[in-house]
Amino acid sequence: MRILLTRPASRSGATARRLRGMGLEVVESPVLAIRPSGAPMPSGRFDAVILTSPGSLLGFPEPPAHLPVLAVGDRTAEDARHAGFLHVLSASGDRHDLAALARETLPPGSRLLLAAGRERKEDLVDMLRRDGLEPVVWVCYHADAASSLAPEASAALQAGAIGWVMHYSPRSAALFLELAAAAGLRAAAQQAGHVCISEDTAVALERAGVTRVVTAERPDDDAMIAAVAALVAGAA
Repeated sequence: MRILLTRPASRSGATARRLRGMGLEVVESPVLAIRPSGAPMPSGRFDAVILTSPGSLLGFPEPPAHLPVLAVGDRTAEDARHAGFLHVLSASGDRHDLAALARETLPPGSRLLLAAGRERKEDLVDMLRRDGLEPVVWVCYHADAASSLAPEASAALQAGAIGWVMHYSPRSAALFLELAAAAGLRAAAQQAGHVCISEDTAVALERAGVTRVVTAERPDDDAMIAAVAALVAGAA
């Protein structure tokens, strides 16, 4: 079974190795490229750092290691520790879990450095403010869209050789369909199965007419790979 992996190249290597370790063929076709924005970090005193994804770490020229970090998921938390942060907590979930972690661990009035991407869910700021916290948004990275699918991916879709496509955000899922359509492969893309990291991502595909959609139990890479493993076992 061939798996089409659409996540950014900066994050896809470890996932691809794990999938190949399961005996699967992996075709990599990143639909987004993560790059630092170059915007300077906001000034002033902060009580904690909020990380919404691993990409959030790209903006720090040198991490304020003394500040506690609240990370959206375990992989982001692991990357934060590797970057030099000393006090890291993981919400092990999505932005709702991240807001809950902030509410449970930080006193009201805490000023938070919210390191985020240009394309993001705005409701996290609202959730934090409702809990009496003071988030300061720092747009420290952006995700640029690919202009086309990788040639190997296009060929495999054309041949009907892709069993499942893995999607890591609503935007990247929608972009994958756009790139497939531009290559004349919209029907082939819709016929493949699709594994999604979140319900929001699944909805983006279903609204576009995709029917074979599976959502991971949790919004992280471990759960994505577990979903693929279950699908492979079911097909055996």
